[in-house]
Amino acid sequence: MIKLSSEIKNEYYYKFVGVTPNSKMIEYNDNIVGFINYKEKNEYIYIYFIEIKSEYKRKNIASKVIDIIKEENKGKYVKGESLPSAIKFWEKIGATFILDNDDYLTPFIINN
Repeated sequence: MIKLSSEIKNEYYYKFVGVTPNSKMIEYNDNIVGFINYKEKNEYIYIYFIEIKSEYKRKNIASKVIDIIKEENKGKYVKGESLPSAIKFWEKIGATFILDNDDYLTPFIINN
């Protein structure tokens, strides 16, 4: 079972890049397997990052987390920017890339 915890339970995790008090822990079968940082806006959800521990990748955890966020925010679309290494993941879950630019991060949108 996957769930998002709104409280970082251990200050140890703040040392990871991008983890802030606004981040949520991703738990899978009662194990902390990653983090997500996102912000709810009026019309959309902006995902700053999602990170899953390597031993838990390729188990559809990240895509299920995105589904949870979309379900909790019906009617809102999802925005973010993808690292080159994650573009295939975002495409797999329905992201449309807004433009092809020379920046390292590529903006995307997922309609809800």
